[in-house]
Amino acid sequence: MANVLRAVHLPKMAELVAEHLRKQIIAGELKEGDPLPPEDQLMEHAGVARTTVREALRILESEGLMIVRRGAGGGARIRTPRVANVARYIGLVLQSQGATLEDVHAARVLLEAPAAGMLASYEDRADIVASLRDALDEEERVADDPIELSRAYGRFHQLIVQLSGSETLEVLTAVSNRIIQVQADRYMKAHKPDGSVNSAPSIAHRAHRRFVSSFLPARPRTPRNSGVSTSRPATHNCSRTPTPARSSTSWTDSLQLATRRCRGAPDFAAGRRYR
Repeated sequence: MANVLRAVHLPKMAELVAEHLRKQIIAGELKEGDPLPPEDQLMEHAGVARTTVREALRILESEGLMIVRRGAGGGARIRTPRVANVARYIGLVLQSQGATLEDVHAARVLLEAPAAGMLASYEDRADIVASLRDALDEEERVADDPIELSRAYGRFHQLIVQLSGSETLEVLTAVSNRIIQVQADRYMKAHKPDGSVNSAPSIAHRAHRRFVSSFLPARPRTPRNSGVSTSRPATHNCSRTPTPARSSTSWTDSLQLATRRCRGAPDFAAGRRYR
């Protein structure tokens, strides 16, 4: 008679203890910086040996959900899930597959384009435009610091997705932004800005301004021979009925332009492998 039973693999006790603590972290029952009870209390509550508790803590520490400080005043403290941890691991996968920075930038555009289309479809875009303009102001404030300016560009791209309200897109975009920013920081620290790099910030900033202006209502056309001067543009009012949203192709083209201008140097992304 054929064997109808399959081998059953029971999880180790340390994995069960780690899973219990992990669920508490995800549910918010254990918050950022909260200390865990001493090992003796954990042993008593879980009914396990000290070695099991320590192994469970090592599991959570390897996942970035806990930090263990040694010595006086030390102990285990909670760390909530971070995008940096995910980005670091995905970065290793990209390295092993030989991905280029150009590919990472292209992926970010594919994530941002539908988010931008969502923003354009909202009837009242006044708050959206105000938030994006605040980000533009931040770029201007750090214009003399290449590294901080590069980070401000990253925050601008992240804001586009954040304002859409899609938490899933926001996390995925945050991962790609983190990967791009790590590489940008390395590039900026390793290369002194030359003429081509210095010209990139102002070009990128102008690309961002054009992107924001695309959310403004179209200017009303003044009839010919109306006697009304057209030397000054009409004041924009974002509470008015908006213009129709662009097609996804148009948004993608706009974001690709902004992305190309944010790399900080002509050869920053093209053809270079992620590392």
